[in-house]
Amino acid sequence: MEYKYYIDHILRRSLFYHYYKKLLEKTYKFSEEEMRNYKLKRLQKVILYSYKNVPYYNKLFDKIGICPEKINSLDELQKIPMMDKTIVKNNFQDLISKKCIGKLCKIETSSGTTGVPSKIMRDVHCVNFEQAALSRYWNKSGYNKERKVVLRGNDVVSSEIIEPPFWSINSIDNEMIMSSYHLTEKFSEIMIKKICEYKPKILYAYPSTAYLLAKIINKSNYNFTFDYIFTSSEMLMTNQRNFIENTFRCRIFDWYGQSERVSAISQCKDGHYHIVEDYSITELVETEFGQEVVGTTLFNYAMPLIRYRTGDIVEESKEKCKCGFKFRKIKSIKGRKISYIITNNGIYIPGNLLGSFLGKVDGIDEFQIIQEKKGEIVINIVINNSFKEDSIDFIKNDTNKRIGYDFKIFVKIMDKIPMGSNYKKSPFINKLMQNKKI
Repeated sequence: MEYKYYIDHILRRSLFYHYYKKLLEKTYKFSEEEMRNYKLKRLQKVILYSYKNVPYYNKLFDKIGICPEKINSLDELQKIPMMDKTIVKNNFQDLISKKCIGKLCKIETSSGTTGVPSKIMRDVHCVNFEQAALSRYWNKSGYNKERKVVLRGNDVVSSEIIEPPFWSINSIDNEMIMSSYHLTEKFSEIMIKKICEYKPKILYAYPSTAYLLAKIINKSNYNFTFDYIFTSSEMLMTNQRNFIENTFRCRIFDWYGQSERVSAISQCKDGHYHIVEDYSITELVETEFGQEVVGTTLFNYAMPLIRYRTGDIVEESKEKCKCGFKFRKIKSIKGRKISYIITNNGIYIPGNLLGSFLGKVDGIDEFQIIQEKKGEIVINIVINNSFKEDSIDFIKNDTNKRIGYDFKIFVKIMDKIPMGSNYKKSPFINKLMQNKKI
């Protein structure tokens, strides 16, 4: 296992990582004019590269009359039509750069938090830049490579394992990665003892798993704190934040992003969100539901995504932040609410732990998990021709492994998943909690 972590560390922090880290230390201090020039140069490079090497954009730019050599303003980005998950899915091969074949590139599957499983090709530049951007954010927040515990749905051990260890030590990155599937009442004593023994200063988690850990701590006789908590990958709800921060007596620093790496929003020391302007080109496009985040990648040459609609809704603030950040301020992030599944014993299981599994089942185009009764869920799925007949039994069995065999699982094949009022096809609907604060 340690060997695997070593390889992963090397790939994520190659020579490109150090180059991008130095670059981001400069761009962080840019004036508005310097930032515009920086974005324009990166955009010009991405558009020219895409035209020459990505079949989809070569056809598109010729069709709409875009001349890559004549992009002289960020405003010209508006001439390019927006794209979304469906376009990426239907044109996947044509969106892959001809130059990335055989190189250090990897297809990643999204966690499924939007209800539409998606794939994206990333190259070593994309991976290293992401690590550099996160490293800068963590360091600016106060992190200095202290020991941390990770609770982010990692497949550390099989969910069927009932004897510890339910964790793995990654000494290279000074962290203990724990199984989120074992963060239950049954194993709480073992998990908490191990955390206390490891003595981490940092918690890196989903908001939902950080919340569950806080609930377990509150019910126990243990009392420990972290110096910092870093969350990402889900929407952090106000009641979650308050409960977690009160329990561990420290601040949460939250990061918004997507598997497509087209936009990032981070939280400053004053608790306000800011668009990470040097990460990508982020547009806030007005829709009937609010301002949608539309992003253009500047560092993924394996599969450049230009004007990609994330489906996430935010609200921009025109006020200046006291923290001194020059980046645009975001009043609130309205998308990506995650729900929980409630067992017969009243245990709360984060919905994304099932979402990450369903997002990787062949033949599923969309899914939605609905709970109306304790100990019972309905999984609605939209399928394609790749879906196998025995996949329904596989889904039921694997779901039972994750949440318990006393659970009733109903799988329904549907023609489509209905759109929710928040402009998203909500992947998790828990009607038991609609009128409650969890």
